[in-house]
Amino acid sequence: MPREVLRDTNVLDAAISAILSSDISSEVRFVPSVAEGWENTWRMMAERGVFAFDADVHGGPYMLVAEPANPIRVEDPPESVATVARQITLKGLDFSGLKVIAGELIQSGSQK
Repeated sequence: MPREVLRDTNVLDAAISAILSSDISSEVRFVPSVAEGWENTWRMMAERGVFAFDADVHGGPYMLVAEPANPIRVEDPPESVATVARQITLKGLDFSGLKVIAGELIQSGSQK
């Protein structure tokens, strides 16, 4: 996650909450399973059109973990979400064909 987004995690949390409270708008192409009794937030995000990426806590690139069949665009969600999404938009990046995002790409904010 870009450093500037992590400076205000309350805004990020509010955006995630806004996405999760929105209606389901997409089938899911794939999503990891989670332990019984746990809420599958990866699935919930993909069901709302959001690509979900995760990184190893010890470092490494961000890997695609859940993919929506009908992704939303940065202009589609409520303003509280779009405001945060615009802060973490990576110029020239097409999530529909992406499986891995290198840490350097996240820090630079654009696709090389």
